Amino acid sequence: MERPAFAALTSSEQAQIRDFYRAGAKNQSDRIRSLVARPDLSAAESADALRDAVGSVPFTPERAAVLREIAFAPAAEASRQVLLPAITRALLTRADNVLGRLANAEDARATDELVFLYSFLVREIAEAPDAKVTRAARDECAKAVLEHIEKNPKHLRVDGGATALASMRGQANVLYFEMLPDGPTKRLDAADKLGLRGARRQMLLEWGLLVLDGKGADEAKLAALRSVLLSMQGARTDISLIVLGDKGTRAVARGRTLGLVSDLVTPPPSFWGEEVDAGDGSALTGLIGELAKSATARALQNRGELRTLAERDVALTDKDRPFGRPLDASLEAQIGAAVQLLLVDATRAFDWALARFLSAKPESAAILSDALGVLAALSPPQAGQELTLSLGKPGSSPMPDVAAASGVRLLPNGAVSAITFSGHAWTFERDEVTFAVRGIRRDGQPVNLGMLSSARLAMTETSTWSYGGVAFAKLLGTPRAGMGPGPHIRLEAQSQTDVIATPAPGNDFVIECELSVDGGEGGIGFRARTLRDTRSKAPTEYLFGGLVALVPDVDNPRVALVTAEELRHQAYMSAPAYGPFVGPMHVRIQVKGTKVDGRVGNATFHGTLPHTMDAGSIVLYGRRGAKVEVLSFTVKKL
Repeated sequence: MERPAFAALTSSEQAQIRDFYRAGAKNQSDRIRSLVARPDLSAAESADALRDAVGSVPFTPERAAVLREIAFAPAAEASRQVLLPAITRALLTRADNVLGRLANAEDARATDELVFLYSFLVREIAEAPDAKVTRAARDECAKAVLEHIEKNPKHLRVDGGATALASMRGQANVLYFEMLPDGPTKRLDAADKLGLRGARRQMLLEWGLLVLDGKGADEAKLAALRSVLLSMQGARTDISLIVLGDKGTRAVARGRTLGLVSDLVTPPPSFWGEEVDAGDGSALTGLIGELAKSATARALQNRGELRTLAERDVALTDKDRPFGRPLDASLEAQIGAAVQLLLVDATRAFDWALARFLSAKPESAAILSDALGVLAALSPPQAGQELTLSLGKPGSSPMPDVAAASGVRLLPNGAVSAITFSGHAWTFERDEVTFAVRGIRRDGQPVNLGMLSSARLAMTETSTWSYGGVAFAKLLGTPRAGMGPGPHIRLEAQSQTDVIATPAPGNDFVIECELSVDGGEGGIGFRARTLRDTRSKAPTEYLFGGLVALVPDVDNPRVALVTAEELRHQAYMSAPAYGPFVGPMHVRIQVKGTKVDGRVGNATFHGTLPHTMDAGSIVLYGRRGAKVEVLSFTVKKL
């Protein structure tokens, strides 16, 4: 019930309140209190007395100390329930004034003041124990906050549209939630008053978690975020507020506040390595990575032995070729990057780590075992139930689908030693002393590259590459290349022109394969051989031969059948075909005498070689930066 007024402050008394507050005169707090909380003033008049002083000057630590002393000094106990709503309304008047003048997010002084003001209200009033703040006073303070949000909808309402002040919006909304008296309807009341819908509403009702952003993330993405948090219980522990698109948020709440770079709109940089086909890299996966780092930090904080093991494994990792894309150099980020991979596409994560293991680089497999241990720590088993993990697999919605992994066995230090996933039982054999990964088995058999469906070939800079009876050797340049089942061949050109060669089975033959070229000109050559300097007898950079040259140029993509007496000077044997081209494309090249018939995708070519090109090797070539990939490579003698 509103307290009736029986008198009013004089102009002199109002001036005293203004002057003492503006001067930050903490020693005059008793005098201010006695004037503001006079029993013959109405509640509105008490609020107005402070509003006049507080609303027109910046809120500073010195002035905060004055308000704190006014409200919580021992002498304030009798009048505190009048003072707290008055202080809240006065400070929110100041916030109204700042927001009204705020032109853009670059006004650092204004945003700093708002952060400080809101956080003061959270820490000093919203989080104050019930013994100091009555329910009636909380109701009045919460009402004032809601009115403030409604008065500044563009900046503060959840449905206010895009804003560069996502953190401010989040802080104002969490302030309202924290101001409400605790009780069974607190979450429901807050959701209704703040206008929360869909996934935002569910997350507040279920977990007491507010999610705010500045780009108006659509409902599908917010629902996907909820699914991520649902499968990562440890990622939401004790979190009161998540602010999307503002990693540097300084918002405060009773629980943790988490600011994320991800805004559910902007995709992150690629985080898949060259050993596997590129997987999902949508905006949601970036958010999963940030949540994974946060959850990993909590898991390692509670699992000392697992942390020690992870530190050892990370220390052995090539810093230039990490497993995943760590957000920073911290241990939590290094292991969190692997957790991210498991939550986005666990099969691809296994393939990547185990492809490196097969290349005599076991560190990624060790980190994979550690990351599975982190997920186990975040998913404690229910009483009497087997431990299972929720891992990710590609799905048709923004959110990766969930695949359950069972048969989880842990080492004493918390790392996973065995797990059944995607229809296969995997075993990590780790040294009893160093815990280095010595072996990996799938269904009891040592893992091999053929078991890894998304694995790509390991690339090396040696002079020869071979697999299954097919061998290539460096012919020109400094190529990075690799070979695997299929045969499957990859070439990455690092110098002006890089070439690898394999002998032709005879003068007449047919080549068939699936060809992809990216990043620059590349293709397949035939009748290829280097010229030799007549004095040194050493091969020069010149190459005789015919080529199927694919140029995936953005402005002028084309594929052509050419001759090259020097790779620098090519001549068309027939008219080129123009793209765009989507690889891999089927290639068939028949060479018989000097006649060449070729087919690349839907393009057909016919040409005649010069009589000087009567013999030579079969090659893959690429200009600097080109990545050439050949699948199902076969050569048959005619």
